[in-house]
Amino acid sequence: MDTYISNISYATGEQREIVSLSGNGVDERTIAMFSKFGLKYYREFNGSIYDLAVKAAEQTLKEHHNQIEEMIFTTGSFHTQPEPYNRISNIRELNTVINKLGIAAYPYGIFLSDCANVISAIHIGKSLLSENPDKDILIVSSDVTGKTESRIVPPGSSIKSDGAGSCIISGKPNGASFMILAVKQYHNSRMLNNSGFANYSIELMKSMDFIKDEFFNEGCDNYKLVLVNNYSTGFARSLAKQIDIPIEIVYTEQIAGYAHCFASDIFINLSKLIADGGISDGDNILAIASGPSSISGISLKYVNK
Repeated sequence: MDTYISNISYATGEQREIVSLSGNGVDERTIAMFSKFGLKYYREFNGSIYDLAVKAAEQTLKEHHNQIEEMIFTTGSFHTQPEPYNRISNIRELNTVINKLGIAAYPYGIFLSDCANVISAIHIGKSLLSENPDKDILIVSSDVTGKTESRIVPPGSSIKSDGAGSCIISGKPNGASFMILAVKQYHNSRMLNNSGFANYSIELMKSMDFIKDEFFNEGCDNYKLVLVNNYSTGFARSLAKQIDIPIEIVYTEQIAGYAHCFASDIFINLSKLIADGGISDGDNILAIASGPSSISGISLKYVNK
């Protein structure tokens, strides 16, 4: 069955210049390096992942409060656990989100893909829709950097920003929408095995080769744009070289203004493409997102009905 992503929204913390991180665990040399690779601002939110999630999802749900039957919530931010640990705390917070949004939805949680959580959520949501194509599913992603957590993305690839994003997936388009053409995911258990950065780099290349083999066997002419995590322009160039595509089709416009909003990068990029008129009806795009041990790709066709 055809499956569509629509009503894409996002919310972030307040905009800060990356130079303001100087003296807060980030030295001037590192800031200069990030500036060279296209970063100018990051986003800082003074609140919880659940507070930020509501801000994003409220925009998505302006016309869909009564149709949502399920919600898939994604996060990689688990640094604010109460002491002593109480396993019902996150469930209580999630119930608060559901109640504030005014929906009666069964919740699912996704976290192991980290910065690729959204693609995992879409993949699972697409499967859930096969049971009942008439229902709508809300996907919400939210991440906030911890107060004692470094804002440097290891091993030094970007700056962490606080952001949330949301969308609806359903069996029909609704205005500016994306039809899901294919989802491909790869997990490499050899990554993050304490064998050093050199080995990590080798295993990371295997992840890039997976994307190349799955989506670019016949070249890149099928895609108008390739979206990636908003790490840096340096990362975008490295990825383009590894999967053998021209850097000109890699979308990097939001790196300067947002830095890396974890899994919500994809929502920011898709939303901006629509708002700025950077995509036309019928255009195909590929979104790539990577986590510490995995990589995911989702090919989409823009449909504006």
